[in-house]
Amino acid sequence: MATVRVPESVCRIHESGLWSAMQADAAGPELGEAIRLGRGGRKAEAYRRLGEYHRRRLAGELSARREQVLTTPVRTLQTPEDLLRHRVATWHTTVAEFGEEIDWNFAETDQYGFHYLGWLRPGTRRFMETGDPAYRDCLTRIVASYYRARNRLDHPAKHGMHLVFNELGCWAKNRELLPLYLELLARGDLPTDAHEAFMKLFLGFARSLFGIQNAYHPGNWQMVGCGALFTLARVFPEFKEAGAWEERALHYLKQHLAEDFFADGCHKERCWGYGHMSLGGITETWQVARRHGGLGADEPLFRRGIRNAYRWYAKTLGPTEHMPAYGDGELGAGKALLDAARPYFPKAAPRRLGVAPAKSWLLKASGFAILRNGGGADAVYANLNFGQFAGWHAHMDLFNLNLWAFGQPLLEELARFGGYGEGLSLLCRAPESHNQLTIDGMHYDNTSPIVPGQNSPPITGCGWDHPTFAHLAGRDPVWRSTPEVDFFTAWHGAYRANWREPQTIDARVRRTVVFVKDPGYLLVSDVAWETASNNEGPNLAVTQNWHATRPFEVVGPGRAVTASNSAACLLAFAPEPCLRRLEAGTDYTHDEAPGARDYPDRYYLRARRWMPVEHRGATGVTVLLCPCKGGGEPAVGIETLPLEGAPLFRAGAFAVTTPRGRDVIALNPDRLPGISFQKRAVSRRGQVWLQRRGRTKTLTCA
Repeated sequence: MATVRVPESVCRIHESGLWSAMQADAAGPELGEAIRLGRGGRKAEAYRRLGEYHRRRLAGELSARREQVLTTPVRTLQTPEDLLRHRVATWHTTVAEFGEEIDWNFAETDQYGFHYLGWLRPGTRRFMETGDPAYRDCLTRIVASYYRARNRLDHPAKHGMHLVFNELGCWAKNRELLPLYLELLARGDLPTDAHEAFMKLFLGFARSLFGIQNAYHPGNWQMVGCGALFTLARVFPEFKEAGAWEERALHYLKQHLAEDFFADGCHKERCWGYGHMSLGGITETWQVARRHGGLGADEPLFRRGIRNAYRWYAKTLGPTEHMPAYGDGELGAGKALLDAARPYFPKAAPRRLGVAPAKSWLLKASGFAILRNGGGADAVYANLNFGQFAGWHAHMDLFNLNLWAFGQPLLEELARFGGYGEGLSLLCRAPESHNQLTIDGMHYDNTSPIVPGQNSPPITGCGWDHPTFAHLAGRDPVWRSTPEVDFFTAWHGAYRANWREPQTIDARVRRTVVFVKDPGYLLVSDVAWETASNNEGPNLAVTQNWHATRPFEVVGPGRAVTASNSAACLLAFAPEPCLRRLEAGTDYTHDEAPGARDYPDRYYLRARRWMPVEHRGATGVTVLLCPCKGGGEPAVGIETLPLEGAPLFRAGAFAVTTPRGRDVIALNPDRLPGISFQKRAVSRRGQVWLQRRGRTKTLTCA
């Protein structure tokens, strides 16, 4: 099977071509002498002189790279000692035992991930810490072997990319090889064949990245690729092509700053982890420029973009600085994100970068709502997604809600973990794996309209601006935040009729959330109905899906609670008719999903409702989510109150009883006419009456 081809100037750099690609500078005599010797065929002496030049000129770069390697946790299944034996964690949880020589055609894992060479990091780190010659010899042999194998790779052209010189690969390998190269030079005795491999790989990476950047492409690939291209231009300015590399990298990075981020700072792939990876193309450029000549007139542009992006993280991270389980990102620590933000802000800037830590936010541009009742680690915190479908790495569904309190994730849905080859990968992307309402028997429509006998048009780019995905966005979001209550409501039309499934209809799903900040409970009301016939449509069966890191226990009719781990969540369902059943079970446990890291277990609760056969119109589920500390079921209740003139489920009134008092909440999120509560017109989307210490406070939500 033939490998994907790249230009000869990338993968077949002859010795004379390497030295001809360089030009001497005024920084010292070593470089000019190295070039003269290299062009004269005195290979070993030429590389020795080049090493002296790089060791002196790049000492500051080594210092920065060394600090990064030594302070960044290494998350891999292999130890440094494993690397000496060629036992390699090739990608996520796949571990391969190689013999004397690593098989670069190894295919029992994601080959591209294997070729990112991230598994070198434990050995590099140990070598930096100790200088042990065993690691020097092992690492230099591996690098030389990798360079020799670059033209002997047989693999399917899955994405039409070369395993060594693809865009993500060049970026990822440069992050591993550059600090290793500088450390080897600093400690001396870099074998000539390894030195040659490093330099020709660096030159090949840059030439490949330069050739790939021939048009603007949204998303993380080009951003990090341009960051790597800029790095190679500034670190190795002796290459005659470096000026062109830098110019092209900056051209596209500035376009990404203008077009790849929402106004609120979120990256347009709408995923915490991949968003930070994308931002890395910008921050890498900033950091390298600070060490090598600056960014000149572009510096304010980069600084504003970086600060805006990090403030989005400061607004959205949970109370313990965790990232939610969302899209292509697992539930994981986000502390490193705020740590990484420090160099881009004044030294006196607070931890949350000037963002009020207790404030709730509607981030309308990116499509997230953040609800909080305090800034401490024990505060109640929820995040809700209503933004448009943003491509492969984002959620492909809407209105999912995650809930934290007392420093614990109480309701946290499934998200991808491990490699894309995991058997649960597709399930973790599905709507039923997320905390939202689904219509039984119908599928989210992730395609453009299909006519019998025709295929849907191809989707290009990341998909976030494709017109056929407009239905995959929260419509008409309404938000109000006060010191007492947060209110959110929106609807989507992601369920659509199609010719292949005769049971499908054009339906609307609306989610309304009322967050009462004292004592800290959420009322979540979901409803689904056929769009065309409004209140006279077909009878639907719906499921309100919830997932948690601890098992659910059904403790009574319409009541369930998560198992306590110093904190729990009560789910009390409003006693509307025909809540058929609560089904509790296990999504997966840590021994069944070894790729999962923080909070590796997931459990589900499904609240299912379908109405009698004569019912027509909307069907919905309303639930009270009440965080509680310690064991036992809290003294909290919910009842449904009569609402005159209201179509069932489209509007409702509820009384919530807690130790803090009895609250009444009336909802009419579609502002349907002719609805009243206790002879008072309910013309607003939401009204709340809070009873505290014998007094009632009335709040109009929207």
